[in-house]
Amino acid sequence: MKSLKYVMSAAVVCLVAAVSFVACNKDKDTKSGTPAVTNVSPTRVESGSEITILGLNLGAVTAVNFGTTSPIEVLAAAFKSQANNKIVVAVPAGVVLPCKVSVVVGTTSYAYEKNLKAKLQGVPEVEADEDNVVVVAYFPDACDGGEIVLPGSYATFEKEDGEIGWIEEPAGMVHFTPIAGWNKWYKAVMPINASSGGTTEDGSNKDFLVEAKPAHLRSNGKFAWKYQVGNKASVTIVDSLATADEINVHVVDAGSESKIYFLSTEEPVYLKFSGWKNGADPCNEILHDYTFTVTVPANTPDTAKVRIVGDFEQASWSPNADTMILTKGGDGKYTITLEDVAEGTSYKYVLNGIWDNEEVTATCNGLSADRVTTATTNVTDEVGGWKGYCVDNSPTHNYTFTVTVPASTLAEAVIRIVGGDPIGWDNAATTTILTKGGNGKYSITLQDVPENTEYKYILNGAWDTEKDAECANVGGRHTGTVEAIADEIVKWAADCP
Repeated sequence: MKSLKYVMSAAVVCLVAAVSFVACNKDKDTKSGTPAVTNVSPTRVESGSEITILGLNLGAVTAVNFGTTSPIEVLAAAFKSQANNKIVVAVPAGVVLPCKVSVVVGTTSYAYEKNLKAKLQGVPEVEADEDNVVVVAYFPDACDGGEIVLPGSYATFEKEDGEIGWIEEPAGMVHFTPIAGWNKWYKAVMPINASSGGTTEDGSNKDFLVEAKPAHLRSNGKFAWKYQVGNKASVTIVDSLATADEINVHVVDAGSESKIYFLSTEEPVYLKFSGWKNGADPCNEILHDYTFTVTVPANTPDTAKVRIVGDFEQASWSPNADTMILTKGGDGKYTITLEDVAEGTSYKYVLNGIWDNEEVTATCNGLSADRVTTATTNVTDEVGGWKGYCVDNSPTHNYTFTVTVPASTLAEAVIRIVGGDPIGWDNAATTTILTKGGNGKYSITLQDVPENTEYKYILNGAWDTEKDAECANVGGRHTGTVEAIADEIVKWAADCP
């Protein structure tokens, strides 16, 4: 089987007779055809010693049975501990331990076997596939008769700008299928290949087999990123184990979206989702044909190409798609008509096909917030400025930024400041790395930075790593008239559950 940084979570090992210390034979589980024993330690014990059963969220365990002809019941008084998804229990005096061990939860006894985790947690029992990642997911907000897909790094294409994107045609995606008898539970079998995996970039440095995220198809059967799953608060890992290395999936909060990395094919990944990105509702989608008319800044070049980007079916947020170029009219305004656009769709404008020229505020001190479609189908917009064409008349200062970081910050951590010009949004720049001082704080001095310039801090080059006390993303900070700026980072993303 394929596994990366993986610890088996179904639990029971062949224990050894206390008298002879001869290992008992590994019986086959008659139900699953697989060894019925895996992860109890130690493998050889004496009467009165302790065994540890790992890897299951067992709930209110009332007893452990050792499967002799007359099962000996170990009552709660014999438990040493039950926490962090493991049980430590004393072995009764005089017991000759067999291979089979069972756990009693309430009045029900469960034998350790392949799908014990599913049984204990009331989720569908699904077999793993050693060549593919099996995803079992609960979507309470799935539309009746709707389809859910799982786009990911297993199927990619090269964009016009040379970057690699995930296939956005439903025919090229893995589809979830409903699980019979389980309302709103779905299963997907996702392939892996030589280029689908990598290492996570959020500071956890986990090796993964494939990255993917679910999305609901639109009412017309087409795909739009608007209906992808939301942020980490909307994703629950079912039966996540005690430590990061024991989890077969890694979820990263990335603002209004999620990054979901799948680490192993050893057993199915169980996830529960709630809602879609930014509260979007594919079940009650209202579609219109929209005409967008936009007035641009006076310094926009006559030969410039103005594009619209957003949560559209075609081209999505691609800044250089030819199908999203607006037409310049005799009055100098630019227009485009798009069909089947949903109310509540986020969008904005970009100049000449690069994000360095996306629209900014009229004062050029920050990026413009995403626009959102409403019931009005003839949309009139005005761009305040283009990021790459800004002329900022705000007063400038030489700012010294000093930041206090969480105690969890590693000694080798690289902390950068990123922001509006002249700071720059380059998450790999060497000129914006803060220096650690003797007091443990980090600082940097930057010259000729305008007032009201947006900025933020990032850790080890990863975006959205700074969090508040509730583990939500910290929004952009802004410079003011005070040149000595003292900031505090409450948490990094790695500090959050």
